[in-house]
Amino acid sequence: MALAAELIALFEMLATWLIICIRYSALPVMIHTPFNGGGDAHGMAGKEQLWLLVTLTTFLYLLLTGIPRIPQLPVNAPAGTSPETIELIRSRAFAILLGIKVLVMAMFLALAAFSTGIASRDGAHSTLGLLFIALVVLVVVSVMRLFRTVALFK
Repeated sequence: MALAAELIALFEMLATWLIICIRYSALPVMIHTPFNGGGDAHGMAGKEQLWLLVTLTTFLYLLLTGIPRIPQLPVNAPAGTSPETIELIRSRAFAILLGIKVLVMAMFLALAAFSTGIASRDGAHSTLGLLFIALVVLVVVSVMRLFRTVALFK
């Protein structure tokens, strides 16, 4: 499951790069960006701003991939918590982080698609809104599970 999620996040990041690279030369000098919840563009920006989008996408991907690889990353747990419980908390926190990474990469991919005109701007609000709602639900449910885990193993 974790490997599949990692591959999905990697695909989303690479697809964001691919969309920008393929569509860049065909774009007008000024493009609509960013989009609000209703799918309407707030303003215009130079198409060079798309390179900032893919750079930020790559940075966040690398950051969210690197955090679980930090050895002995401290866990904020009550004093006296057993090492097994701390490892359980750490593994659940990293699973949450992986889910967040997949959703964040999907949001950047959607932004790249809308900004380059591949996707219909009419669907921007529903797609981005659904991704954002999924992200919020994932975080809330996961934090509730973490608190329950800590409470059970005091």
